[in-house]
Amino acid sequence: MAENPNQPTEYDAILGGAYPAPPGAAILGGLEGVKHRLASEAVSLRSNAFKEALKYGQTGLDLVIQTLNADRKGNSTKELAPRANLSGANLSGVDFSGVNLSRVNLNGANLSGANLSKAYLSGATLSGAILSGANLSGAILNSLDLSKLDLSGLDLSGANLSGAYLREANLSCANLTGAYLREANLSWADLTKTNLSRAILSGAILREANLNGANLSGAYLSWAHLHGLDLREADLSEADLSGANLSGLDLSRASLSRANLCWANLREADLSGANLSKANLTKATYNMATRFPKGFSPNRAKAMLSK
Repeated sequence: MAENPNQPTEYDAILGGAYPAPPGAAILGGLEGVKHRLASEAVSLRSNAFKEALKYGQTGLDLVIQTLNADRKGNSTKELAPRANLSGANLSGVDFSGVNLSRVNLNGANLSGANLSKAYLSGATLSGAILSGANLSGAILNSLDLSKLDLSGLDLSGANLSGAYLREANLSCANLTGAYLREANLSWADLTKTNLSRAILSGAILREANLNGANLSGAYLSWAHLHGLDLREADLSEADLSGANLSGLDLSRASLSRANLCWANLREADLSGANLSKANLTKATYNMATRFPKGFSPNRAKAMLSK
C-alpha cells in the first residue's frame, strides 16, 4: 500500500484546481477518487467503489463502514440494490459490529472471525460466504437466504432469523440461544448439539432437520412444522410445544420435563424413555401406536386417545 493513500499513483488521472471536485467531475485515482465514486448517483459506480476502498487498508475500511452507516442514519437518500458490492472480498477479522450491511453483496466474501454482532444484514446476499468463527450474536438476518451455508459452531445468540431460508444449512454446535426463528425454513438443516434454548420457533419449518442432542429447553415451538425430525435425546424441558404436530417422531430418551404439550399431536410418536415429569399433556392426542415411557399414564395426564 502507498505511504499516503490520498496521493495519486503514477497512472492516476488528476483533476486540476484548488477546489473540491463538483459531482460528475473526472477524479479517477487515489482514495479521493474512491470517495468521489462513493458519492456518485450512478448505482454500479458507487456499488463497486466499496471494494476499491478496501485496497487502502484500514483507512479504506473505515471509509466503507462510515459510508454504509451514513445511509441508515438518513445522511443518504440513495436506494441502491445492491447498495455495495463486497463480493469475494477478504473481510476476515473485520469489526462490523452494529454496522448497516443491508443490501450488501457479500457473496463469496471471507468473513471468518469477523465481528458481526448486532450488524444489520437484512437484504444482504451471503451465497458461498465463509463465516467460520464469525460473531453473529444479535445480528439482523431476517428473511435472508442462508441455505447450505456452514454456520457450525457460530454465536447466533439473540439473532433475528425470522423468515430466513436455512434449508440444508450446517448449524451443528451453533449457539442460537434466544434467537428469533419465526417461520424460518430449517428443512434438512443439521442442528445436532445446537443450543436453541429459549429460541422462538413458532411456525418454523423443521422438516427432516437433525436435532439429535440439541438443546431446546424453554424453546417456543408452538404450531411449528416438525415432520420427520430426529429428536432422540433432545432437551425440550420447559419447551412450548402446544399444538405442535409430533406424530411419528422419535422422541426417545428426550427430556420433556415441564414442557407444554397441550393439544399436541402425539399419534405414532415414540416417547419411550423420555422424561415427562410435570409435562402438560392436556388434550394432547395419541393413539395405540404411541409409545410412552414405562409406567406413564396418558389418561391421568388428561391426554386424549384417538381412534
